[in-house]
Amino acid sequence: MERFETILKRIYPKLRGIAYKAAWRGEFFDHEDLLQESLAHLWNQYRAGSLEGKTDSYVLQGCYFHLKNYVRTSADKARLVSL
Repeated sequence: MERFETILKRIYPKLRGIAYKAAWRGEFFDHEDLLQESLAHLWNQYRAGSLEGKTDSYVLQGCYFHLKNYVRTSADKARLVSL
């Protein structure tokens, strides 16, 4: 089984780009928040063993869909309050 650090070193630059892409329409999250969320998602997937044998593009596409869903579902829960 490949180490998590090795996988992350290989895909991290593209993962940052995905976080930027997903953050452009999010009003409540910036790219750093979404990058941390995608890293947590990847870590959970790695621990479950579901990254084994997957290509980098498959993993990155899964992260992109996870972030899109995360932004979509979180926007419904946020409320703006005028002070």
